[in-house]
Amino acid sequence: MKRAPRSLQHHVLYRKYNGQDSEISALLGKCGLREASSSAIDPFQFDELFKKFGKIEGAALQLRGTLFEYLAADIARKTISPQVRMNRIFKSPDGVKSAEADVLAVRDDTAVTFIECKGYSPYGEVPVKDMKRWLQHNAPVIYSAARAHSDWSCLAIHFELWTTAPLSVEAAEMFEVAKSTIKPERYTITVRLSDEILATCRLTKDGGLVKAFEKHFMKHNARDLPDRRPVDQHKGPD
Repeated sequence: MKRAPRSLQHHVLYRKYNGQDSEISALLGKCGLREASSSAIDPFQFDELFKKFGKIEGAALQLRGTLFEYLAADIARKTISPQVRMNRIFKSPDGVKSAEADVLAVRDDTAVTFIECKGYSPYGEVPVKDMKRWLQHNAPVIYSAARAHSDWSCLAIHFELWTTAPLSVEAAEMFEVAKSTIKPERYTITVRLSDEILATCRLTKDGGLVKAFEKHFMKHNARDLPDRRPVDQHKGPD
């Protein structure tokens, strides 16, 4: 069965609960979960959402993964370029392979940055299979599509993986090997962990963004109990 585009999956919470519980419906709308292109995030409302969804199996996990992509997009918009897009599907020139960029930011005549978001539990870790997928499938497919893009063919290309959980030992080793072998004039790869993301978040001087990130993605504040499972279970293979 063909998987629905992730841009539609992101809003399954809104579609599922809108109309069933008026309070939840209102909160979902206030949090900006109606449209993927919306940057109107009210992080204070997410506290109420986590309380409401906390007792619904899997819902709070899905919410955190979705929230992280929105936060990443807003951080990128305020620190990299105002030209930010979410959940764009790219195909290889031969049309055989496809991959999704969670967030992309374009700086005119300079560079395009593709961000892979892993809104995992800070008590978990990024498994090696996720790193392999990003390095060996997503990045090459998106790179080939970007080089064929009329506006991006001559721009510098950067791939970044933003994760709120540490890398597993195997994932870290795979990343270091890839980083040492990929020619920077082709494209660059970078991993940003939670501390660095928080520091970048603070550069936005947006208190709401900082508070939302600290509360839901930093280990000492996250609501969930210690757990080794990744929390963005709403994602399937790209």
